[in-house]
Amino acid sequence: MRINEIASLKSDNIREVEGVLCFEVLEGKTRNAARLVPLHSAIRTMVLERCQKPHNGFLFYRASVTKREDGKRSSWHVNRFGRLKRDILPGQENKVFHSFRHAVITKLDAAGIEESRVAILVGHARGETESFKTYSKSVPERIVKELKEYIELIKY
Repeated sequence: MRINEIASLKSDNIREVEGVLCFEVLEGKTRNAARLVPLHSAIRTMVLERCQKPHNGFLFYRASVTKREDGKRSSWHVNRFGRLKRDILPGQENKVFHSFRHAVITKLDAAGIEESRVAILVGHARGETESFKTYSKSVPERIVKELKEYIELIKY
């Protein structure tokens, strides 16, 4: 997920679909950003704990107090990530939070996951045919279990 999609999460954005706990991204950088992203089992407990004690509805306190004209909730998180990165990864100035998206896509590709499924997970446009560009506006909730399997392939 993009950092602003994460920072903007509210407890209402955690949904269970077909027995799979998901982040529900309602909007983002592009129209393809709206999607369901299954939670990785490694963060399930943390997310559920944050849902029990939200900050004005938000999972992250700093997002709840950020007031920007453009509506973005991630500015504090971006700055904090930059400071942590400098402390933990000196000499890696080219690494940014968005680098995680690159790493996830690379790991899914290396695992042989179909490009259209990776696109669904990360909120990219999928397919170049008219069927996908014009007519397929959303992904049926029926594939959430399949997407969960792919999410679980990601290990660090």
